[in-house]
This record gives sequence, structure tokens and C-alpha cells, in this order.
Amino acid sequence: MMGIGIIVALHWVLFFGSIKYSNVSICLVCMATGSFFASVLEPFFMKYKHRWYEMILGLFVIPGMFLVVNFIPTEKILGVYMGLISAFLAALFSILNKKVLDANQEVHSLGMTFIELLSGLLFLSIVFPLYNNYINATPFMPQGIHDYFYLLILAVVCTTFAYNIGLKALRHISAFTSTLIVNLEPVYGIILAWIFFQENEEVGTYFYLGVMIILISVFAHPFIKKKFEKEEKVIKIDEHLIEK
Repeated sequence: MMGIGIIVALHWVLFFGSIKYSNVSICLVCMATGSFFASVLEPFFMKYKHRWYEMILGLFVIPGMFLVVNFIPTEKILGVYMGLISAFLAALFSILNKKVLDANQEVHSLGMTFIELLSGLLFLSIVFPLYNNYINATPFMPQGIHDYFYLLILAVVCTTFAYNIGLKALRHISAFTSTLIVNLEPVYGIILAWIFFQENEEVGTYFYLGVMIILISVFAHPFIKKKFEKEEKVIKIDEHLIEK
């Protein structure tokens, strides 16, 4: 769990780094590639065969990302790379959490949240002096009362509470499905970025075309999964009857 916590910490650093070096909209679109990473990684960790329809849905994200990356300013490309690595790490820690929860039904989600986020805090506390020695660009202490207010919301509501709920959900769904649900972030995230930061002025038509391609794969997944799971169930019943 402590190892997973370090992965979570690296994910968050790269997530916020992606926003810093690009913008909110671009970072959230990069996070939508998490479903592709999950479709590739989860079968290896959970010991089951790759589901071809999940792979296709994951690959469907790639042309969307191509449109996004090719029609954003060059100075924002570093933010894209950071966002993609952050998405990979998000898929990885979701899969590892699923594996821990499946292996031990007695593990409490709140206890996991405490151990993993605490280990992430300790890891960043050790690494920060080294980072600050070479890149002294960000103030260490919050600047003003509004920083404390936003950090409190970010830490309690958007991180601790959300992380605990996410772990509870993993007892009932796959890591791939969990990651695919997170892919809905671009929908409300980009809308909020329009409202608060007027980011619609920074990106063009092709960017939103790429976003639409990515979101189609998100919304298509539950319908495709339901269809093929129903067919697999019928096949298993038929095989059982033949054996009898």
C-alpha cells in the first residue's frame, strides 16, 4: 500500500504539472487516455485474457489525442507529456488497488486511503528539498487565506473523500471501468475551464473534435460491455448444458 501511495503522489505531481505547463482542458484530455493504459495493464495484473472490445475502445482514444496534440501551441507540449504519464500512473495505481482489495476482503477502504496518502506525503516531503534545490520556482508556503481555503477543499473533498469512495467502488467494478468513468472529467472540467479561465480562446476546433472522439469511447463502453457480457453468459450456459 505504501508503494501504491508513492505512485499516487507522482501521479498528482505530474497532474498539476500538466496543468501548469499547458492548461486545465489539455491536462484533462490527457487523463482520458487512462482507459487505454488500463485495458493493456489490467489483464497482466489480474490474470485474465485481454478483452478485445476494451482494447479497441482504448485505441479509439489515440486519434482523439492526435488531434488534440497536433493543434495546440508548441510551448504546451511538455504539459501533454506530463499529462500522459500522469494518466498511466492513475491506471496503474487503480489496478494495484483493485488487486489489493480482491486479495483481502477485510481491508478497509478508509485505512487504505490513510496509509497510501500518508506514504505519498512522506515521499514528497523527502523529495521536495532536492526538487527545491534545483527548481526554486514555486513558493513553499500558501500565499494568503484563499490558498488555505482552496487547499482545504482540494485535500479533504477532492482528494481524501474522493479517493476513499473510489476504493469502495473498486470492490464492485474493474479498474478499467473505474478509469473509464474518470474519463468523464474532460466534460465538466473543460466546461468549468471555459467559465473560470476562458480556455476556449486558447484551443481551436480540432481540439474539441479530438475531445469528442475520446468521449464517444467513454459513453460507448457500458453498452458494448453489456452486450458482450450477455453473449459470454449465454455461451457459458450452453457449454455447461453440453457437458451435462
